[in-house]
Amino acid sequence: PIAVLKISRSREQARRDATASRQSLYAADMQLAQEEYKEGNVRRATELLLRHVPREQEEDFRGFEWRYLWRLCGTGDAAITFQEHREPVSSIGWAPNGFLASANSSGVVEVYDVGRNQRVATLQIGGETQPRSQFYAPMGAVAFSPDGSHLAIGDALGQIEVWSANPFARVKARKMNNGIKALAFSPDGSLLALSVSGEGIKVWSLADERLQEGFPGGDRSAIRLVFSPDGQFLVAGGNAMPVRIWSAPNFEQVDSLIEPHSGYSTGVAFSPDGQILATSSWDTMIKLWDFK
Repeated sequence: PIAVLKISRSREQARRDATASRQSLYAADMQLAQEEYKEGNVRRATELLLRHVPREQEEDFRGFEWRYLWRLCGTGDAAITFQEHREPVSSIGWAPNGFLASANSSGVVEVYDVGRNQRVATLQIGGETQPRSQFYAPMGAVAFSPDGSHLAIGDALGQIEVWSANPFARVKARKMNNGIKALAFSPDGSLLALSVSGEGIKVWSLADERLQEGFPGGDRSAIRLVFSPDGQFLVAGGNAMPVRIWSAPNFEQVDSLIEPHSGYSTGVAFSPDGQILATSSWDTMIKLWDFK
């Protein structure tokens, strides 16, 4: 009985020592995570926080400070979080098969199979990563064709590439003079609309390589582009510009919303049947416009 008592006390002391060690490590990591976050190292701060997610049957030491930092790092209650990017992510786009592509301003694109919760490809535009310090603001865009067969990528140096998506392989490329702010495929995948910083809107015909420029009423600040579901119209919006509408294939301006919002526009989107155009803004409002 004495031996059993000694073993029991020894195990209890070991448990207390392990608990004290975990608590000490937790306190140190929370302090370090806060410092890393302040230095802008969100990825490292998140890694430190993840060290203290309890395993099965482990005691949970996480307190207010952990949850506060967790939300600061932008993870919140997300079902899945991908953290491969080393630069700010400037654009994301879905493919019909459930793949999600994400681009940063350095021309790096990470592609994920969301259903399997894993990265399936890392693509580099031009084969070289550009340092973020060269750019005045994060730019870059990515878009899948509607059938998911191709992926378009644009970066802050004006490089644009089109990749086949199965398998991923570069099939087309061209260069603009300034950074790419938005990309959009036409419904049949034959046209790629571009918003180029300081240059305005252009449409690239992928079949014959023709580039249509000089859009009447085109604006140099568009950050959102969308084709109507029937491919008959292209709509551009964003920042302080009016929402402009051009008819395809000649792209003559047919209408515009001069002041759709009291704040900067942030988005334009069509309903699936093409009958309604939605716009959003910094003024906290979403407006629906009859497009019949």
